[in-house]
Amino acid sequence: AREPVYYGDLVVELESESTLPDYVLRVMSIKLGNRVRKVKQLHYLKWPDMGCPETTWLLLNFVGATRLYLPHNDPGPIVVHCSAGVGRTGTFIAVDYLMQHVRTSDVIDIYSYVMKMRNNRPNMVQTEDQYVFIHDCIKDYVNKNDDDTDDEEEEEEKQEDQSIYMNV
Repeated sequence: AREPVYYGDLVVELESESTLPDYVLRVMSIKLGNRVRKVKQLHYLKWPDMGCPETTWLLLNFVGATRLYLPHNDPGPIVVHCSAGVGRTGTFIAVDYLMQHVRTSDVIDIYSYVMKMRNNRPNMVQTEDQYVFIHDCIKDYVNKNDDDTDDEEEEEEKQEDQSIYMNV
């Protein structure tokens, strides 16, 4: 752990940091008066600005890992951000949302979902490559799940299928 950092009355303290092959996991304590919150930050390392990860599975695995770190009792919203907050952010949110959506729906409308995001924040999914990458991710995800779905996985997926994004 490092020394706490002060932002006025807000105190941020890094409790742990683990460097994994594709991302860094940081656990921080955020204090304001008597209130304390634990925050987990997953810093993805394999995604160039304005580009896409090398393979769909790099992102699909990271999205899956992100959901594993959510508290089960009250996941609350998560914060997703990149340098500008639109390209990689929009791509991540679209892939995560659509991975949940395909579990309960036979209709996958990536264009409509991207436009819905853009109605709330302009420029979500910045490049054509990112838009195509979303399609590739969901295609690979659906094809893999068609190959190895069983009852136990379906029960776990039902429990994980919660909306964790909100506009603030």
